Amino acid sequence: MQAVNDVLITLGLNSVRHTRVEIVSNLVRKLPNVAMETVAGPAAMVLDDPLTGLTGHEQAEACDVFDRLVAALGIPIIVVATDTPF
Repeated sequence: MQAVNDVLITLGLNSVRHTRVEIVSNLVRKLPNVAMETVAGPAAMVLDDPLTGLTGHEQAEACDVFDRLVAALGIPIIVVATDTPF
């Protein structure tokens, strides 16, 4: 259970863990999928178009989240982005 709590904190989801999904941002809706994979303890992660449907601000936030994951887990994260302005 501690691993789940640590991942929620790292992803910035701890404050919304009991919030209904209809009222959170698109980014927050996508992060639980990343969290589930993270708890499994992968040696690396490949995220396929995790920025699709996000605003520019949300995309920047997502990149910050991915940076925090790399620092916290010490694993490489590869982001495949096919429709991103950067």
